[in-house]
Amino acid sequence: MEGVVMINLDDFWQKIQVDLKNNEYWHKKILDTKCKIHLALMVEPYLSMILSGKKTIESRFSTKKIIPFNAISDGDIVVLKKSGGDIVAIFEVEKVIIKQIENKDDIEEIKEKYGNELCLEEKFWFEKKEANYVTLIKISHLQSISPIIIKKANRQ
Repeated sequence: MEGVVMINLDDFWQKIQVDLKNNEYWHKKILDTKCKIHLALMVEPYLSMILSGKKTIESRFSTKKIIPFNAISDGDIVVLKKSGGDIVAIFEVEKVIIKQIENKDDIEEIKEKYGNELCLEEKFWFEKKEANYVTLIKISHLQSISPIIIKKANRQ
């Protein structure tokens, strides 16, 4: 069995609060109990494109209705974790667009309408041609944070 990610939420939020104490917007936002918090595992080059501001919409394509489909809302917080690495940034969800993909024209429409903001390679579009659902997440108030190490524990 693969390792389980272990995180102490109090330690996690304390580290983020210390890191963002001089950012008035985020200091208030992370204390807002109405918004949900989501963890996004990110691979390169997409993480770097988000951090540089080039990629302004994150996407999740799937064949089944799985999270974040219908589970993420405008105003929620997304924490970005590098795949195999640390938590490195946080952003607010400006807008969520969910869509059921009924045919290949729907994927082409998404590509045409949001392609520049998604920054996805042709290979990605080809690999997702069988997707039935998509969640598009518009990024707002992106903030890099000091890396937060997540310990991985093996369960045997």
